[in-house]
Amino acid sequence: MAKGGAPQRIASGWAVLTEKGATLQFKLAALGIEYSEATRFEAWLDCLDSFDGSPVMLLEFDKKPIPAGNLARTFDLRHVVVCGPKGMEVFDWTAAPDPATGTRSHKVMWRLKDERAKAVGADPSIAASAR
Repeated sequence: MAKGGAPQRIASGWAVLTEKGATLQFKLAALGIEYSEATRFEAWLDCLDSFDGSPVMLLEFDKKPIPAGNLARTFDLRHVVVCGPKGMEVFDWTAAPDPATGTRSHKVMWRLKDERAKAVGADPSIAASAR
């Protein structure tokens, strides 16, 4: 424990777990964890943008625990897994989401990536083709 106090339970938020460590939104009284004020979609997008082929877990928390059967790692951008208490979202980050059947996370992060590209003056179609 980084500081004293009663045990804490993560109520809601997100996490990115890699071989190098963990980044969480919810601040715990624990050592060795990085914290971020980013939204879950911003944090997951940053993770996917810097993906180097090392396994990563993208987690979404709410008041219910995540069942062990809903935990999986991402090893390839063509099969990204977002884990949560209600299930797993699986999508191909190298392709645009299907407007009718794409997952919510995929659509939101794809839109956010295009917004970031526009903000720096890049053509979103070039950014999309580079994925």
